[in-house]
Amino acid sequence: MSRVREPAFFGVVITAVACSAVAVAARLPEGEPAARTAMPQVPAAAEEPPGPGKLTVARDTPASQRPFWKSKPEQRKKLYEARAVLVSVRDEKVETADGRKQVRFTIKGAGLVSAPKAFSFATAQEYPKLKEVSGHFKTVAYHAPSRKLFLVMEALGYQARMVLRMRPVSEDWRDELQWDVVWGDFKGMTGVIGFERAEGPSKTEASIEAVYQAAELPLPKILMGLALEAIAQKVAEKMRSLIEGEYKAASRASPAAK
Repeated sequence: MSRVREPAFFGVVITAVACSAVAVAARLPEGEPAARTAMPQVPAAAEEPPGPGKLTVARDTPASQRPFWKSKPEQRKKLYEARAVLVSVRDEKVETADGRKQVRFTIKGAGLVSAPKAFSFATAQEYPKLKEVSGHFKTVAYHAPSRKLFLVMEALGYQARMVLRMRPVSEDWRDELQWDVVWGDFKGMTGVIGFERAEGPSKTEASIEAVYQAAELPLPKILMGLALEAIAQKVAEKMRSLIEGEYKAASRASPAAK
């Protein structure tokens, strides 16, 4: 399954939006509380905060080797001229080196933010604000020393709980929030939210790439297709509005913030 929808997804929606688009997979048991606020115990290997990292892409990487909004002129035109939001959702059957058959699920998306790169990157790391963005986020708890983010998300009667380990990486031309799920639903899922200076003043090209591979996807059919896209669309639109709104407010309060 692969599709590109211009208005249906926004790449800057930070880690949890990628997860919320796919991680509402476990039907809530009868009597189960909708949210738990305590950080779960995670494997010892995930307790240590990740060390210094490197960007996942080199500055001189040819556009032909980068995602579709970089390599396809017509998509890039829509991104910049129409301020379109672009996304590709794909699942495909793959075979591991030892012959096991699995399914790989990938999300790639991008959008243009009317705020500088540094401001967008900083705002994206204000994780508690996710609860203000959408009621889908029932619990958002961040442990700064270990850089672990605990999320409980709910949609259409399904719920997912997971702990993500975050790694912010910055260079002058690009910032990244690199993450991996170390506990809970979709354990092993990895992703990157990127922020690059865009063409034009105070603009940021924000993107997300995430991948999950397993013997089968823990996704009920009801959440595939339009239902999944509708959830992501609503959360994404609110997150973009939040970042741009906060930048406008900061600019009014202090012109130097522009």
